[in-house]
Amino acid sequence: MATQTAPGALITEPHAGVGLQGRLRTAPWWLLPLTVVSVLGAFTVYAIWTAFFSGGVNQAGPYLSPFYSPLIWATGPITPALWVLWSPLLFRATCYYYRKAYYRSFFWDPPACAVGELRYREYRGEAHFPLFLNNLHRFFLYAVLVVTGFLWYDVFLAFWDPKTGHVQLGLGTFIMLGNVTLLSLYTFGCHSLRHLSGGGLDC
Repeated sequence: MATQTAPGALITEPHAGVGLQGRLRTAPWWLLPLTVVSVLGAFTVYAIWTAFFSGGVNQAGPYLSPFYSPLIWATGPITPALWVLWSPLLFRATCYYYRKAYYRSFFWDPPACAVGELRYREYRGEAHFPLFLNNLHRFFLYAVLVVTGFLWYDVFLAFWDPKTGHVQLGLGTFIMLGNVTLLSLYTFGCHSLRHLSGGGLDC
């Protein structure tokens, strides 16, 4: 049965959505991309400054910054953070959730549901360089699991005063505990762990 279109209705291609200019006038869809760009961009600037320009390893008593864990060396020709940050960085860059976040917010590809893209091209998915490198996500997971283990070890050390050997509970202890707990929930909630538990089998 043929479907009639109401007079004045907007007709678009199925893949194009309503269009960017049309959506700008009808819905505040841009709030989420703006928030992601602001928060993720600010954290990126902070991480780069902390890892490469803070003037050394950020360590105070039993508290070691997660940017330097595991601590390869305290002093050296290059920052020890370089040996640590590559695995969580690549793990997050290839993560399904982060891919959605930066595809929409930074590349506007597409910027939101039912919003047309800035450019029209044939959809190719992630089959071409560099996007096919996202398939390495499961391997970055294995490296991140090792780093997560070191972070839990740092939390254990944070409960002990290095001078007296007695138990201590400071603000830094709870910050480190909260940080590694949230990171662990994120890491162990990864879909790639299915490959470690027989997730490739049909149910």
